[in-house]
Amino acid sequence: MDEREQENKDLALKEESVALQMLGAFLAVLGGAMLVAVCWPEGWLGKLTNLCVAALLLGIGLFMFWRGYSAHRKAHRSAGGSPVSSVENEQETTAGPAALQRFLRERPKE
Repeated sequence: MDEREQENKDLALKEESVALQMLGAFLAVLGGAMLVAVCWPEGWLGKLTNLCVAALLLGIGLFMFWRGYSAHRKAHRSAGGSPVSSVENEQETTAGPAALQRFLRERPKE
């Protein structure tokens, strides 16, 4: 897969994760409103129904938000790479912590 396809895939994953987060937040807010609505009905059946619906909406909404957040973090981590790179055998590599260690070792002492 070339670099352009990977960028498109990462962008699509970010967009999907943000949409999942927004929908999850909406359902969680709706579940919170239903949780507040538990106080209004007179009978126990209305309170129980509102409580079950609130628990269901909150559970689904928070799960969707969490999945979107974790997918967004995963896409964000894979997209940028490490800002520190090193040159080995006239070839530049981005190696994360290993490149940082080489950079710190090769730095001239002041």
